[in-house]
Amino acid sequence: MLRYLLWAVLAFSLVRLVSRLFRPERAQSPPSAQAAEPGVLVQDSVCGTFVDRSRALTARDQTGEVRYFCSEACRRKAR
Repeated sequence: MLRYLLWAVLAFSLVRLVSRLFRPERAQSPPSAQAAEPGVLVQDSVCGTFVDRSRALTARDQTGEVRYFCSEACRRKAR
């Protein structure tokens, strides 16, 4: 019984490792000049919601300044 449990744990760990290797990157990543730090909050320029910078959607405005959004709907409203 213990042998089956160890095999199950090993198989589960192997599947997780392989899935992490082949996981696609996030489509919306912050600009490299402003690396995302966990816990840093930015304000959505449309609705005013504060969002973790690592999870916020980004877009550049006409002046080249980075704007942060809490959702795709807010990003569309800003266009």
